[in-house]
Amino acid sequence: MDKQLKERMVPLSLAAAVIIADQLTKWIITMTVRPWSVGLSLFGDFFRIVRVYNPGIAFSIGSGLADTARSLMFGLMPLVVLAIVLVVYFRSSDLSKLQRWCVSGIVGGGIGNLIDRFCGPRVFWIFWTSSFTGCLVWNAGPPSMSRIQAWLFAV
Repeated sequence: MDKQLKERMVPLSLAAAVIIADQLTKWIITMTVRPWSVGLSLFGDFFRIVRVYNPGIAFSIGSGLADTARSLMFGLMPLVVLAIVLVVYFRSSDLSKLQRWCVSGIVGGGIGNLIDRFCGPRVFWIFWTSSFTGCLVWNAGPPSMSRIQAWLFAV
């Protein structure tokens, strides 16, 4: 393996770590928390983990669409985008090392979401706090993607 390819492969270890963390945490929630129930409550009702499913995307957008439409829009399109991002990742010599690490983290979160989309129900859990008027929906993939996107934008 030539040096340039090796330098581009190393940051992809972050993508692997994000995928593993995303799938492992979803598996733990699936194994330990009944659907639509509170699995963990800390500090009274300040912090709760509730297992829920979301067939759509963020905030259940598109959950009412037909399965075929959801598969195309929320599965195939992100797959094409990830493929384009990876082509640019490997072909571009303009990306800095930090930018490659950031892109790798985003790719890991995207692949984790695609695994959910194509291989089973979308498992999420809700962090609910009494100090908010709503709730935060979170699993390991999207937070890593959004934080890394912010870092990438800052670079």
